[in-house]
Amino acid sequence: MPISSPGYPSPALLRNAAKPDEVVADARARALRSLATIAPDDTRARAAFLAAADDVAADVRLAAVHGLVRQASPTPAERAAVAAHAQDPALRALVRSALARPGWQAPP
Repeated sequence: MPISSPGYPSPALLRNAAKPDEVVADARARALRSLATIAPDDTRARAAFLAAADDVAADVRLAAVHGLVRQASPTPAERAAVAAHAQDPALRALVRSALARPGWQAPP
């Protein structure tokens, strides 16, 4: 599949999304937001969202949680990562709306 195909994350986006460096927090947040738009269900993007969900930078956490809530069928780890931010004032509304969706309900 060519790198320019829709729905295929570029290697540069994946590299920037994976850098847990405070110096490039803005670039990491932008890369995560782009991945959430281009290929939210790509396994590499999902791993990047999960890894960035507890970042020290608020913009990175917001972008990561936004990418995670785009999943129609989240894994238990993704569900837990999103639920962990239920008390974060910047993420509370996003987390609550995601957890209320049928696909995000914990299986019995």
